[in-house]
Amino acid sequence: MTVSIPLGTEARVSDLYSFPNSPTCVWTLAETVKHWFDMSLDRDGLAEKGARASVTAGEQGYVLTLDGPDSVLGELTPYATRLPQFLKNGEDALTTVVPQLKQDNLWDAHPDPEPPPYHPWRFFLPHGMAMLNQKALLFFHYPPIRLLDTNQDYLDDPVPVRCEELLTANGVSAGDLPLFNTVMDATPIGAEDDQGSKKGPGIDPTWGCIPIQYFHDYQRAQVNLLLNTSPKNPDFTVPIVVYGAHPLATFNDIYGMTLKNNQVGVA
Repeated sequence: MTVSIPLGTEARVSDLYSFPNSPTCVWTLAETVKHWFDMSLDRDGLAEKGARASVTAGEQGYVLTLDGPDSVLGELTPYATRLPQFLKNGEDALTTVVPQLKQDNLWDAHPDPEPPPYHPWRFFLPHGMAMLNQKALLFFHYPPIRLLDTNQDYLDDPVPVRCEELLTANGVSAGDLPLFNTVMDATPIGAEDDQGSKKGPGIDPTWGCIPIQYFHDYQRAQVNLLLNTSPKNPDFTVPIVVYGAHPLATFNDIYGMTLKNNQVGVA
């Protein structure tokens, strides 16, 4: 028995997987989806149990098929619910928020002068991380675009790497490290590193270039989806860690909190 997950039309899948990831990338759309989902299988600890993914295209659109030994099939089944909802949350943001940003002249409104070459904004969902077995959720600002068009790995970034170093120093095993590093960026826009801190004429003095304040519905939906219940106490979730001034202000806004830097709270 296999687990089949319909992904939708070529146009839909292309949009939600930022295809092609870069002008020089030679992967097909199916190979692109498989690349990102293979990383999720690996980081959820299921690839080492023999779980495999394949992506096919047919008259009904693209389909992700999961297979493996009988012992792992039951662990793959939850993807059939979680992945479609993850993509739907992204699609809602893409089709409602992004057009509004463009209408309000807030989409990539302050590009850097060249040289060096400037990489325009792109819609970019947090693919490739643990989606089922995560033991924490990291609420970040936005993904640097190099994670998409150069690295093709959402966690190949100094902040998650530093988190792994700290977790290792505190006794977390190598196999568990990816489970503490599921990132949910509050703004699904790949942009240059300096776009989050840029200041100047015409730039929002509170939020800067990155329009994090427009994505509240997306933020709630993805946090609700990815924030697992604690395996030790069903009255609690696993921890959520908020990084950065703008994500902290946003988190406080959407959850009615008054958290400050280096403060622990219970919502």
